[in-house]
Amino acid sequence: MKILIASVCLVLVVVQLGYLTLIDIDGQLDESQLPAWMADETAAVNEVATHTGEISGDAHDGDGTRQSQGEPSAGAMTAERIETLGRATAVRILDANQQFVGSGVVVAKREGSFDVVTAYHVIEKPGRYGIESFRTSSVVGTTLRHAPSAVTILRSDPDVDLAYLRVSALIQPAQCVSVTSAAPVESILSEAWIVDCTGSGAAVVSKIDNVTRQTARRSQDGVGVSYWRLGQESSPGMSGSALLDAEGRLIGVASGNSDGSAYYCEVDALHEFVDGGRVQDDAPLGGGVDVPDAVD
Repeated sequence: MKILIASVCLVLVVVQLGYLTLIDIDGQLDESQLPAWMADETAAVNEVATHTGEISGDAHDGDGTRQSQGEPSAGAMTAERIETLGRATAVRILDANQQFVGSGVVVAKREGSFDVVTAYHVIEKPGRYGIESFRTSSVVGTTLRHAPSAVTILRSDPDVDLAYLRVSALIQPAQCVSVTSAAPVESILSEAWIVDCTGSGAAVVSKIDNVTRQTARRSQDGVGVSYWRLGQESSPGMSGSALLDAEGRLIGVASGNSDGSAYYCEVDALHEFVDGGRVQDDAPLGGGVDVPDAVD
């Protein structure tokens, strides 16, 4: 009996020592002791848990599930916080050949999926489109690639050049933006922020001035639509990217360039379109649970 008890105690000691090799003295998991794939996924979950809720609010989907929609948290939105928000909510849109075709912005997320607004002309060609989202808001820009089978186009409107996508995903972007419910009173904004994720790393968020509101048409016989006009052109691939106000709210989506200026869909049409997209929360997803096909 003594030998049996001693053997059990020895096993318990060995198990405890093995556990301690995985746990630092402060109780944190030592990822260097884990298999590479497990450490990678653990980091992703920790990053989401750390950042989710920094700038967010809760609402209910039409089907009764919880949905997180971006809301500026208490306190002033500093330049640093807006840059962080812009990086965390930017996405790249890829065609079926994994070629970069445009940008987008995360406007809502819930368990198992998140929603993206982009420009209609980015996804107007027949076919399926993949998404690259950013796993953190850091300047490093680690991305998670979501296969085309995980992306569903819920709604599109060529007149205002907007499209609303849903991405089935186990790992969520760190944050999502809110869409302001009314246009700013001023027709000229003294400051706003553009998001450029056309490079190989994290999105670059830049402060700009001299943003004016005006009416324009995408074609001679097209419908006149209010746009934000910027005093500079956007880079190729920025179509669908975000224009943020000084509170970090989404007030425009990049639509195109003309005469040396960039044009962004104006906030009233954007707000109406996004609200219409959220009504379809019970729409079926295109590919079930997303299994990331690559992590960069």
